[in-house]
Amino acid sequence: MRARADSAEQTAERVMDAAIALWRIEPYDRMTLREIADRAGVSLSTVMRRFGSKDGLAEAVLRSDRVGTQSHRDAVGEGDVAGAVRMIVSEYEVYGDAVLRMIGLEERIDVVRQVVAAGRVAHEEWVERVFGALLEPAPGRRLQVLQLVTATDVYTWKLLRRDRQLSTDEVVAVMEDLCRRVVGGGNDEQVPVRAVGGGRERPAAAGHRPAADDPVSSGPRAGRSVPRS
Repeated sequence: MRARADSAEQTAERVMDAAIALWRIEPYDRMTLREIADRAGVSLSTVMRRFGSKDGLAEAVLRSDRVGTQSHRDAVGEGDVAGAVRMIVSEYEVYGDAVLRMIGLEERIDVVRQVVAAGRVAHEEWVERVFGALLEPAPGRRLQVLQLVTATDVYTWKLLRRDRQLSTDEVVAVMEDLCRRVVGGGNDEQVPVRAVGGGRERPAAAGHRPAADDPVSSGPRAGRSVPRS
């Protein structure tokens, strides 16, 4: 009986892992349970019996932290600004584009709205925990929390990594500087950003198509460092 339960649990984990792998490369509204079942090497009926629907599967993935988001964030120590930024950027490098696609669907799909809302709450709670000891008392604290939420948000990563075509190290440098300025640890040196646009190819991203003409990739600002003001 125990072996049967273990086997069922392993099957469920395989299905969730298959759903996560597909989610990274395909919009949620285009994913099908048939595709997920095929990736997991199980029948569609097996997936339906265990999760009921695609939305039920999404909720199960969220509850299980199968993606690993919460465990990675929990591993960051309180007050570790550099570690926090490195962790969040590495997370966005893997899942950032998929998260952005999910956000684009939140107004249309109930379960997506729930997942996105839960993510926003979890992100702010993480900011409060990691940066809390470095913040001012109220009322200034609330402003600092909102600034740090913005500095470490997936949209900030997108602006720097996808739109401005910075390298991962450059993104880390800019985001860390933003965070340190909020908590009072910034200085007036230049952030080591080799190029803003810079004519380099965009980093590869599942489902991401570069714009045909990007005015940032050329012109007088290309190749310059970004000054700390």
